[in-house]
Amino acid sequence: MNAPGSRLSLSRGQRRLVALLRRHPIQSRAFLAEQLEVSQPAISKQVQELMTLGLVVEAARRTGRRGPPQIDLKLNADAIFALGIHADSESVHVVLLDFCGAVRGEFGLRNAFSDFEDAQSAIVIGARQLLAEAGRDLGALAGACIALPARFVSSEGALNLADAVGTWRGVDIADRLSTRLGCDVTVENDANAAALSEVAIGNPDGYASFFYIYIADGLGGALVLDHQLYRGAHGNAGEIGALRPRSTRRPSLGDLARNLGKDAPPPSATPEVWNNHFAARPDLYAPWLDRAAAELHELLFVVRTLFDPEAIFVGGTMAMALREALIKRARELRPPHHFVAMPPIVASQLGGLASAAQGAAVSVFLEGAA
Repeated sequence: MNAPGSRLSLSRGQRRLVALLRRHPIQSRAFLAEQLEVSQPAISKQVQELMTLGLVVEAARRTGRRGPPQIDLKLNADAIFALGIHADSESVHVVLLDFCGAVRGEFGLRNAFSDFEDAQSAIVIGARQLLAEAGRDLGALAGACIALPARFVSSEGALNLADAVGTWRGVDIADRLSTRLGCDVTVENDANAAALSEVAIGNPDGYASFFYIYIADGLGGALVLDHQLYRGAHGNAGEIGALRPRSTRRPSLGDLARNLGKDAPPPSATPEVWNNHFAARPDLYAPWLDRAAAELHELLFVVRTLFDPEAIFVGGTMAMALREALIKRARELRPPHHFVAMPPIVASQLGGLASAAQGAAVSVFLEGAA
């Protein structure tokens, strides 16, 4: 196998084969050749290369038919692992994925992380703990990705960090984490990461193309086309929050907290705390929900007009009960033009911090090993 801590360098054909085995875990060479529309000799060559790397192993032998037994194949789940991280100044969430894409463990910590060094220490502690539980160490990581509230300001990946991690500005986050984790680390926008998670484990109706609106302290978005995240020239495709910047009213958790003022839960409150607070005081939230629903509806109309997606998912770190109430009100509003029908507006069922962290881990395999 490749040296520990390095990204695997696979051909496009090998990546497609690995992705197919993730969707269909135990399959024959004949099935793989048919699905990928390549010859069996070509599949056999790719399989042998992946077996040499330790990424593919034999699963079982089928008997009961003429000729030699058919040997099924599967991915070696424990071959390598990917680490996904979501972090901001109030929380760190770490997810460990095995090579099959299954979550092997999660680590979460809420604290004041005004200094990135503190967040970094929590991430490393979480990574070591999760790998130890899987019987491995940091050398088993194919790579890591950290999802942040940030925008990219160049095609080279330079970052403009949001206020939620404003004290981390000037820190080379990827380089610092790479040194501590001993593997390549990339940085991803949190909305992009959450959309990747929806592609990988959410999206129960199987939409091929959808838009994802990410509601957290801020507001973001991501565009998925034909099951693939579309990044655009600089990585900011779908950045819907730019249409309603922080200087204006917007449907975001930060805006809600400012609106509620002293009646709002504390900044470190979990989604469960927000859900309970909303359930106890729905009258307190009603004026903001009515106003924010109109703002969300305007954004939904823009998305529908520009991209005509099959569906629009609304996810993020906002508590589920609040998100569903906001979506319900937005659905009840009519679009400005009767000839523009809205697509299904779907409340993502994936958890906010965990969703972004898991999507970050997925991106390691999508863009690195597979």
